[in-house]
Amino acid sequence: VSGGEFTDSESTDFCIAGTDAFALGISGANVEGFNLYPNPANEKLYVEVSQIGGELKIYDAVGTLVHAREITDNKEAIDVSNYAKGIYTICIYNNEEMSISKFVRR
Repeated sequence: VSGGEFTDSESTDFCIAGTDAFALGISGANVEGFNLYPNPANEKLYVEVSQIGGELKIYDAVGTLVHAREITDNKEAIDVSNYAKGIYTICIYNNEEMSISKFVRR
């Protein structure tokens, strides 16, 4: 990792997308557990989850966290109109499980 050093009191979040998570032995990683639409998205991305609680995070193609929020409803609307066009990874963290998918902003 370039760009500096971490001290013992600093940390960072990251999300491993796709089947690579299984290859790395990360338990709880899957592509189920939520629906997102429309995909591709222009202005709004809707995320439906079966459980309220946990956290939703969106990462751009280089792994930069661009959005994070607590899940407070079964259907969340996310404004993606200011996102650059490209592919994004969305991660849902809930009860020590992680669900992963991708969407396109066009």
